[in-house]
Amino acid sequence: RYVFTANPRGGLKLWRLPDPSQSNSQISVRNNIVSHAAEFISSYGMRIMCLDACLEEEVLACGDVRGNMVLFPLLKNLVLGTSVAQEMKITPVNHFKGVHGISSVSSVVVTKLVYNQIEIRSTGADGCICYLEYDREMQNFQFTGMKQVKELTLIEHVSVDNNSEDASSRSYAAGFASVDFIVWNLANENKVMKIPCGGWRRPHSYFLGDIPEMKNCFAFVKDEIIYVHRHWVNDNGGKIYPMSLHMQFHGREIHSLCFIYEDMLLGDNYKHALFSKSSWIATGCEDGTVRLTWYSPGIKNWSMSKLLGEHVGGSAVRSICCVSKLHTIPSVTSNVPGERSELIAANEDKDNPTLLISVGAKRVLTSWLLKSKRDNKTDLLTDNQHNSKEVDDQILSNLSSSMTFQWLSTDMRTKYSTTHRYAENKVVGVAENGSNIKVGAEPGSLVSEGGMMSLVRDQHEDDWRYLAVTAFLVKCAGSRISVCFVVVACSDATVMLRALVLPFRLWFDIALLVPLLAPVLSLQHIIFPIRRPYKDNIQVGNGYIVISGSTDGNVTFWDLTDSVEAFMQRVSVCDVEKLFDCQKRPRTGRGSQGGRQWRSLRIGLSKKRQDNNLATLKAKNNDESINSTANGTSSVPNKSEDSNMVCSQAMHTASPELETKTDDSSVEICEIQSLRLLKNVHQSGVNCLHVSEIKGGQNNDTCLYSIVSGGDDQSIHHLVVELSPKTITPDVTHLVTEPEYIKDSNFLNQSRNYNIRFLNSEKFPSAHSSSVKGVWTDGSWVFSTGLDQRVRCWHLQQNKLIERAHLIVSVPEPEALSARAYSRNHYQIAVAGRGMQIVDFSGC
Repeated sequence: RYVFTANPRGGLKLWRLPDPSQSNSQISVRNNIVSHAAEFISSYGMRIMCLDACLEEEVLACGDVRGNMVLFPLLKNLVLGTSVAQEMKITPVNHFKGVHGISSVSSVVVTKLVYNQIEIRSTGADGCICYLEYDREMQNFQFTGMKQVKELTLIEHVSVDNNSEDASSRSYAAGFASVDFIVWNLANENKVMKIPCGGWRRPHSYFLGDIPEMKNCFAFVKDEIIYVHRHWVNDNGGKIYPMSLHMQFHGREIHSLCFIYEDMLLGDNYKHALFSKSSWIATGCEDGTVRLTWYSPGIKNWSMSKLLGEHVGGSAVRSICCVSKLHTIPSVTSNVPGERSELIAANEDKDNPTLLISVGAKRVLTSWLLKSKRDNKTDLLTDNQHNSKEVDDQILSNLSSSMTFQWLSTDMRTKYSTTHRYAENKVVGVAENGSNIKVGAEPGSLVSEGGMMSLVRDQHEDDWRYLAVTAFLVKCAGSRISVCFVVVACSDATVMLRALVLPFRLWFDIALLVPLLAPVLSLQHIIFPIRRPYKDNIQVGNGYIVISGSTDGNVTFWDLTDSVEAFMQRVSVCDVEKLFDCQKRPRTGRGSQGGRQWRSLRIGLSKKRQDNNLATLKAKNNDESINSTANGTSSVPNKSEDSNMVCSQAMHTASPELETKTDDSSVEICEIQSLRLLKNVHQSGVNCLHVSEIKGGQNNDTCLYSIVSGGDDQSIHHLVVELSPKTITPDVTHLVTEPEYIKDSNFLNQSRNYNIRFLNSEKFPSAHSSSVKGVWTDGSWVFSTGLDQRVRCWHLQQNKLIERAHLIVSVPEPEALSARAYSRNHYQIAVAGRGMQIVDFSGC
């Protein structure tokens, strides 16, 4: 009854057709004409190429010739009305510029998720399948995921069989690559059909059956002749499609992996024995992809591997970490004297974010939000309480397909940008007690006595890569804003503390961890409670410590507590929502920055705020301090004014409101001095680190942590650290004989509200016959692997490591190890290298 027409200027008209169900006698001459119902006007002025509607949610989604997505309201009374109403002109309710870069949008599909929320899947001439979500109530239109099909330059349509038990296994993309029409299996990454036809400009049509490998038809016009290619087999002869020996997996070395615990997604159902042994494993590879692999012991094989996403330009993934636990700090919005600033326990939020952070080559940092498609997590066992293999297999199959993802943000440094530079006669900021203090520094004053004259990076060197990452989530009590603090180590011997403000996807550079003599290969963190001394043992906050292992064999402790709390205080009093309005998507292809030019965050501020900052900016230009912006760009001025402090989908400068209110606001990135330096823990690079709390410590006021490291010297080092949060006066003591690396270290005496003690230090030389590449511990057991393809199991007894078992794995060149405990003394150990293998271990 309705038809849409589009004009070249972005106009879209809705026409009402006569009702064919009425008899000719009932149709008057006036009603027997096509009437104009409404006109939709795009804000971009580009031709609409495709559209789809969701009448239930009253939304019309349109894609234009320049890759933009426009949403219009489609009222039910307009569509379902029978009378000829007055012509209406409708404007967009929301839009997203550059969903497919500057390439044309070829198809749009709208699907309802929940009430007031829809999902939009679009394909385009950039060879990408994009996913967006729109919230009618919040008027929020955000990019949630993307899959780039490299074999297709233009994707016309994506076919998904929703009736299949596993819809992902029945996903096909139809499109063109040069002069060929191709149907591509998205799940198995293989070609179904390929027909030379001359390209997408020729008139063509196609049809895919329920099994495209057996039923497909394609027709095109050439030289006024219609060519038809038809392959239609009704009897498959007992064949099973897709015909693949194994699911698609990484094709190159796997550098990192981690377990994603299902108790975050399943709630109480995770206690069921059926789910406790099943798990997801995230892997990052040299081919630039991040994959999720489902493992269940009952299946005796890897049952599923799905592509989570790919780094920009296929840059190699070096390290990944999973973040799920949300830590809460007291709110600072109230300044009433004498008010109890106790830590307000955060309400248990069922939708607490579970993030996956991946870093790698070209200084690419990508964050993913993991979520489950299942809305009601408690109904997994409602109708299937009895134990049977068929029911269990069905539940596991549904569970394995329930995990999905949402792309959050990608941060990629601009070309010629440097992470940090030391120069002569400059002013540096030191993070102490949560403030930026201007300290005049002589050349090399922050460099150790061992000697490191200066670290002036080559501004034309852009081959740096991230080597390690660790992250944690922090939230202010009573606030809906949460911050993911990410610590990344770069190959230029720098370690940066960064912050991702959620849900606004804002990136901020907070501090540099200095000094460093060598690149850092491994990172871990400790978060422990800080309690009010001598008063009821009430928790008032947390302490945040990062541990790094570098190529020179040193292990360094860094205290981030002041910087984390200071940043959270600034965020809690700042209206972050007004600082950023750019819509973001991953970078792929031409124009894929989302259609927005890089812009300063100050553009989003009011004009009055800009005028107030003119004097500060002029003083900053005259001052010879370090011209270091919050996104780490080079101090060499660029041609464009906006490129001095830029923000795009990944890079954002700190706003004036987020800077410390001092007389000199030129210092935007502070520096954090090391808390403790342990020299020569290993004779060469510290390839891996792992930290775990030792349960059942000495008393309730202290926290014991077991720190295990492995290095190129084939040794394993074990260290026990005790943190006493009740002590006011800082102190560092040792209950064991101090090793040489502790005696030679210099401790920076700062005001801390805890006491740190090294209780035990033990080194096991020749733990492996080659470099140790992965270690893991839970405070009771230690698992390690190396290039010798051995997995060794060590038991911690009275802070001593005793080897209990070892086995040979079939994975060549192991590079990473992770484990999880699914019951008492029962573990799953995953080893990755040129492949991946999982081992069930029982310590009974």
